[in-house]
Amino acid sequence: MPKNNSLQHLFQLNFAVLLISTSGTLGRYIDLPVLVIIASRALIGGFALYCFCKWKKFSFIIKKEDRKVVFISGVLMGIHWITYFYSLKLSNVAIGMLSVFTYPVITSFLEPIILKSKFDKSNIFLGLLVLIGIYFLVPEFSFKNTHLKAIGFGVFSALCYSIRNVLAMQTLNGEHVVNAVIELCGGKNVFASLSEIAPRVSVESVIAMNPDVIISSGSDSREASKLNVWQRWPMINAVHNKQVYFINADSLVRHAPRILQGAQQLCD
Repeated sequence: MPKNNSLQHLFQLNFAVLLISTSGTLGRYIDLPVLVIIASRALIGGFALYCFCKWKKFSFIIKKEDRKVVFISGVLMGIHWITYFYSLKLSNVAIGMLSVFTYPVITSFLEPIILKSKFDKSNIFLGLLVLIGIYFLVPEFSFKNTHLKAIGFGVFSALCYSIRNVLAMQTLNGEHVVNAVIELCGGKNVFASLSEIAPRVSVESVIAMNPDVIISSGSDSREASKLNVWQRWPMINAVHNKQVYFINADSLVRHAPRILQGAQQLCD
């Protein structure tokens, strides 16, 4: 891959991280009501996204079968941001972010229920560790304590985010920031040309595209065992050549500073 393209993707990746990583600090210190902040973010972001989609000539048509998931995901994402910012306002950036980042463990409990997959009993131990960690964050168990309220809002925000992620499990097209990571590592996304940012694709589509490498992600590294499902289709080059890998979604799919760690894992 040309060097200038690598530098371009590296710049885009770092610029995206810079924009995303300021949400906690700005949410805590902007002296406006939470609903006003979120509404302003939504309007500005929506307008910018509209302009970008018009510029790239993306279609605004949502397939009928996806409308329900898109609507529910949007509502959950809105609740996630509102409750997250309430958590920041009631306490501090550290407690707000720590409580929100309980979502990987919450996701590991929700996925077997929603997706009807096998439950990993070791997740119970992790759940207990999270509860113990939350306990140490609370100075006193009193509903008058703002830190306790902040943690409550943060964990509920994490719950909404987890449900949204499980419902919207999809692949990614060429306009997603993760595609920049793939190209930064010298790879090519076989679904980059699809018009939707996060389109739903069938196994048949994957077989037809016959990728050389398959990258899967989830909320917990133990979910890597789910990669065995691809062994049903040995005709796929990635499966035949044992090029099926797992990267934790927390370090790659979520737009946060740790995406740089995910990029390093992907390139390695």
